Amino acid sequence: MENFDLDELDIRLLKALQLDASLTNEALAKKMHTSSATCLRRISRLKSLGYIQKEVVILNANHFKESIKAIVEITLEKQTSDAITLLENALIKQSAVKQCYRVAANSDIVIILNVESMDEYHTLVNKLLSSQFNIRNVRALFITHQSKFDTSIPL
Repeated sequence: MENFDLDELDIRLLKALQLDASLTNEALAKKMHTSSATCLRRISRLKSLGYIQKEVVILNANHFKESIKAIVEITLEKQTSDAITLLENALIKQSAVKQCYRVAANSDIVIILNVESMDEYHTLVNKLLSSQFNIRNVRALFITHQSKFDTSIPL
C-alpha cells in the first residue's frame, strides 16, 4: 500500500472520526478549528486514498440475543501458500467468521467466530475444518467475558 504524507489536521480528523464517526461535518469542523469546506475536502481525500475504509455502527451486544463467540486457532499439516489461501478463501465467505488472520508461531490462521449455538459451531467446524483443507489442529477459545473492545488504530 502506498503511504501518503498525512499532516497534523489529517491525523486529528482520523482520530476524531475513529472515536465518533457520527459527528456532522459542521461539528467536526468546529472541533478541528477549521472550516466545514476544508473538513469535507480532507475527509473525501482520506476516503479516496483508502485511509478511511468504511463507516459502521457498532451495536451493543447486550441488547441482542446471546451468541457464542470464539477465537479459533488453526494449524495446517502443510503450510504452503496455496493451502493457506484455499482455507482462508473458504473461511472469509462464512458470515460467522468475523475476523480472519494469518499468524506466525504456533498457528497458521486465527479466526474470530460469532455463532448462535454450539450446534452451529460444530456444523461450521465440520464443514470448513475438514481434511480437504489439510488441517492438523484446531484450538477453540470460547469467550466468556469481554473486558475491552476497541476498533481504533494508533495514529
